[in-house]
Amino acid sequence: MTGEILSRRGLQWRVTCVEGAGVGESQMFLGRFPKWQGFTFEISVPAENCAAQHVDLVHMARSPSEQFASGRSGSMTFPLRAETA
Repeated sequence: MTGEILSRRGLQWRVTCVEGAGVGESQMFLGRFPKWQGFTFEISVPAENCAAQHVDLVHMARSPSEQFASGRSGSMTFPLRAETA
């Protein structure tokens, strides 16, 4: 990730089942990232009731006063690797 996120609360990547259950989330990103900064996070997809997943970038505002955000972010790629237990 590269860029700048100005807000009281940051942005977070979340993965959820289409049916609604959460399966994983990244750390919260806030502040300046002048150089490329890689990150990873794990998800655990249930064997049942999770045939498809959403990947969303979410602003972590908890109240209306935290909803203002500005900034920019560099382009990202998503190498996904499936691992089975």
